[in-house]
Amino acid sequence: MTLADITPIEDSLGEGRGLRAAGADTWVASRHLGLNFVGPFALGDPLPDGSPVDVTVSVEPSRPVAQEPPGPALAGMVVQGEEMYTLYSVGDGYVFRFHGLCEFHVSNDGSAVRCYPGPRVDDGFIHVLMGGAIAALLVALRGRAVLHASAVTSGYDTIVFTGPSGLGKTTAAALCCAAGARFISDDVVSLEDGPGGVACVGLGSELRLREQAMGIADLFPPPPLERRMTADGRMAVKPPRPEQERNVVSAVVLPRPVRGPEHVTVRRLRPSESVAALLSNARIPDMVPPDWQRTHFQMVANLAAGVPVLEARVPWGPPFSTAVAAELLALVARATPPASATVREASPSSARRTSSSSTPMRRASSPTLRPAATRRACRSAPRSPTTPAIAYARAYASASSGGNIRLTSRNVAIT
Repeated sequence: MTLADITPIEDSLGEGRGLRAAGADTWVASRHLGLNFVGPFALGDPLPDGSPVDVTVSVEPSRPVAQEPPGPALAGMVVQGEEMYTLYSVGDGYVFRFHGLCEFHVSNDGSAVRCYPGPRVDDGFIHVLMGGAIAALLVALRGRAVLHASAVTSGYDTIVFTGPSGLGKTTAAALCCAAGARFISDDVVSLEDGPGGVACVGLGSELRLREQAMGIADLFPPPPLERRMTADGRMAVKPPRPEQERNVVSAVVLPRPVRGPEHVTVRRLRPSESVAALLSNARIPDMVPPDWQRTHFQMVANLAAGVPVLEARVPWGPPFSTAVAAELLALVARATPPASATVREASPSSARRTSSSSTPMRRASSPTLRPAATRRACRSAPRSPTTPAIAYARAYASASSGGNIRLTSRNVAIT
């Protein structure tokens, strides 16, 4: 199917409102995380006519959310003993149930999504869930690893901020963008291995700021960012993004908000710590299917071996300051291994964008830009040695089955 088969209309639904009254003939075409969607609301950038369609979304009439499991559980999240959501396997695909709110029926190949909202769920919340957890599932069904993370580009570097909910991933990314970095995605980061290393694939369109971080939207230089309030009480903003959809990762940062210190401090994690941190931050926790686990383990092993994984203690607000972002990005740039020069040399458009910038963040990043001859010499620089933790992750990724390992939202349980 292509957009020639569908007549897109202007998105007049307020990013998810009025969906159940929209009718089956109301379609909006958009691109989000590298996938082309058509449905009753936009998830990202508008698509031109003739674009191929990856996912068709429909919103069905409200009905009570069932309590009985429709099939075997494949993944899920439990917070303080309360089930937040569960992903089930059914005969023709998957049921992603947000307990008490709504459920999404997803085809086996991820090409069709039907949402069945509960009677009391706000339509705007359907948009939030579709752009987050459901989009993560659709990416995973296409063979990519998905981290619970936010990502930005700064100069030649691509930085992924990951960690549990509430520890500053989005806030750190927003501060960096306010200082001049470019936004890749928030909440869901799609990863795949390829030339040059593990790369973020696809772009999101919005950063969603919690209430205590909403003031960061005022730190961006003019013109003012487009902003709106989402159904989950956050402020969504649209920072500038890179031109390319594929951005090779230079470093992974685990932000640790702290009160009191005046300066950012960074500690590089040992390989075993890096593997554990990355494994425990899958966007879809408690994954059961072995092929999904293999994909995640392989990505984790390659990231831990190829780029620094850093724990950053960051002075926290409110109030927030872009000077913190400049300091953080300068420290991350110094920790980036010379091997990343291969990626840097392959990104001339990024270099042109940053060379003319006068923002503090980009001045702080400039010492990492090496002469071309030096960058070519760095291409053969060794990657991090294969440690037992990395070797284990790779061995597991190549195994034929792996039912004895569960990736959870808090840790990695090996039985």
